[in-house]
Amino acid sequence: MKQPLIVALTGKPASGKKTIASMLAPGQGFAAVSFADAVRRDAAQAWRLDVRLLSDLGLQHVPLNSLAAGMCSDPAFMLWLTDGGEQLPPPRSPAWVIQRWSEFRCRFIPDFYCRQIERQIGRLLGCGWSRIVVYDLTTTAQENMLRRLGAKVVRVHRIDLASTPTQQTDPSPALPIRSHADIENSGSLEGLASAVIDCIDFLEVLVLAPHPITEEVTR
Repeated sequence: MKQPLIVALTGKPASGKKTIASMLAPGQGFAAVSFADAVRRDAAQAWRLDVRLLSDLGLQHVPLNSLAAGMCSDPAFMLWLTDGGEQLPPPRSPAWVIQRWSEFRCRFIPDFYCRQIERQIGRLLGCGWSRIVVYDLTTTAQENMLRRLGAKVVRVHRIDLASTPTQQTDPSPALPIRSHADIENSGSLEGLASAVIDCIDFLEVLVLAPHPITEEVTR
């Protein structure tokens, strides 16, 4: 049986991780997985809404009556909010829902979304996928789970990117995430695509290597 290749992309927001994922899935035979998508699906279920409402980039900061905290189907979430001094009726934006819901989930079940992603990867492997890309690795808890599954970590760099805070979906400390390889996204899309293919070829060698290669390997 072919050894699966699980690639976990990490890097600053807007560094190009999602662009790289779109180059790999499905064109290069990868299935794409995202912690952020897991949060959106979970929140959409709690509000009993179509997940596309939470994914629409044009609505991310638009308050909507349907997203008021009081519309959530989980009474524990509403109690958690009111205990923190928040009001339930005001309209809320998708960005607010995603942030606050993930904080609530991880406050009581720190590894909730790690479990979700681990199960999703397991289902994909069970369905015959041998290449999977997780394009928003941000925390050490996520890293530990993915490494346990044999994932190879790729750090995406964008030299012209201003320093911005990293949004996290669990409360683990923001410790440095070690990478097996690095991709520089500082040129054209064609150049990036070429760098991505070279990186995947390199990672395939790591997967097929007969002996463990140190986790500090970088390109």
